[in-house]
Amino acid sequence: MDNLFHFVGVPPQPIPDDILKQNFQITKDRKDVKAHASNEVPAELKAELAPKLEEHYRDMVANNKKVMRRFERLLGAEGGGAGATPKIKVYGERNCGTNFLQTLLQQNVEAECLPMEYGDGWKHGFPDKRHVPKSARANSTFIIIVRDLNDWLHSTFKRPYHMQPHDDFDTFVTAKIVPREDRMDHPVHSDAREKDATLLELFERKFAAWKELFAKERCVLVNLKYVQEAPEEFLGELCERMGIREKPAFTPVEKHTKTNTAFKPEEEGKEGQEEHALLSTQYKELADEIKQLRMITNVPTTA
Repeated sequence: MDNLFHFVGVPPQPIPDDILKQNFQITKDRKDVKAHASNEVPAELKAELAPKLEEHYRDMVANNKKVMRRFERLLGAEGGGAGATPKIKVYGERNCGTNFLQTLLQQNVEAECLPMEYGDGWKHGFPDKRHVPKSARANSTFIIIVRDLNDWLHSTFKRPYHMQPHDDFDTFVTAKIVPREDRMDHPVHSDAREKDATLLELFERKFAAWKELFAKERCVLVNLKYVQEAPEEFLGELCERMGIREKPAFTPVEKHTKTNTAFKPEEEGKEGQEEHALLSTQYKELADEIKQLRMITNVPTTA
């Protein structure tokens, strides 16, 4: 009988014989009840019971979820209440320093950095405010990190995550991206906005989406160069503007997040040897905007 109750999802408890007879109709006397109750639940019975149990308990489960959401709002369990730990969601294209930024934040601020994998809102994908629970957005922050485009192009040429590499730099920049990812539910396959674009076309799309999010939510847009060259200054400015608490002592990022070797800020951002012609023609305005960016923040008056 314990096995049956475990399957149904309620703790085992003594049951009067008359209830056993009425509900299960498997006995003529107490001895038969005990004999049957000690057996495993047959597989065919499980298959028959599962949809009936789901239907029977659907409304109760839905109501319980509503009650729990109300408690979470009242108690700030998801981060929306007074004194609750704020949440941070990081976005940025591949090779733009998302891992470096996430590590720096985890080591130095009193906030919960949300997961960055694609099942939780892909850090390199298009932003979506729903990646942060609604009740938590009032005191949580989206941080978007970008990188000077010439350095980014060369870095991505060397490390073309989720995309087909090319031997020639110009071809890599100007050809349409071919996804290289085995997981077919990954955004590079499932999100139409990731498709049918060159590298710079895709970055331009995402930059527009990031700025749209920035205009509506508690958000920070920052250049990787600033974060790497002045991490303590960046953290101080971030915390002051966004109302986040810094940890007592600064802890630097000592290991490169890709190579696990000693991190040397002075050697970062030196990926590019040549500037691609598109950055001084078709994408000059975009390249200049990012190059001139240090850090901007938005705190809406009504969250």
